[in-house]
Amino acid sequence: MSLRIVPVGPDTIGLWRDIHNAVIPAHQLTSDDAHERLSRNSLTLAYVGEDVVGNATIRPPRPDSMTATVIVRILPGYRRKGHADRYVLGGETATYVDLYLVT
Repeated sequence: MSLRIVPVGPDTIGLWRDIHNAVIPAHQLTSDDAHERLSRNSLTLAYVGEDVVGNATIRPPRPDSMTATVIVRILPGYRRKGHADRYVLGGETATYVDLYLVT
């Protein structure tokens, strides 16, 4: 089955938050936190079939920067199945990727 990416809306923001909180237990978001993120970022959910496997936050570039940030969170039961690439700096545990817009 292929990965299906769906934009988050008011009906699915709670699911997005639940995944965030499950993957990052040290930084629990409230409902208000999640809605605030929805107002300034692109949020998505990832599905394989009917199963939700993760979520993502896409932070657009700021006016003074050409850098967008994409954060992908995969639920533990779905990791190591090719649903996301992993980027880790040596000696670190946080995964990330910086994207640079080329004009």
